[in-house]
This record gives sequence, C-alpha cells and structure tokens, in this order.
Amino acid sequence: MRVLPDVRLSHLLRLARSVFVFAVARFRRAVAHRATGAYAQAEEDLQHAVVVEPENQALRLELERTQLEHVE
Repeated sequence: MRVLPDVRLSHLLRLARSVFVFAVARFRRAVAHRATGAYAQAEEDLQHAVVVEPENQALRLELERTQLEHVE
C-alpha cells in the first residue's frame, strides 16, 4: 500500500490554500494602505497578489483603482 500520493495531494491542497491566504492578506493590507493614502505600498501589495492569483478580477480591479488614484 502506497501512501505517497495522498501525502502529495494533501501537501498540494495546503499549498493552494496558503497561496490563496497570501493573496487575501495582501489584498486587505492594500485596501488599508490605500485608505491611508499610501498608494505605493498598496500598489506593491496588489501586484504581489496578482502574481499569485492572476485570474482574480477583484485584485486586478483594485490594482487599477489604486493606480488611477495614485496618479491623481
């Protein structure tokens, strides 16, 4: 009986969950930075989040909003 595939699957699920948590944490911190006017820090956090969650439209939209506000 081999246990190895289950261990790998479990590891991959934990990894996927941690990547998602990382993106959510960066998103929340970016929103807080933007609220205080720290646009550069917000943009940096959002760019990191988009790298790990490139299909996440909410992250991309927040990045666009932050970039637009930063220019103004």
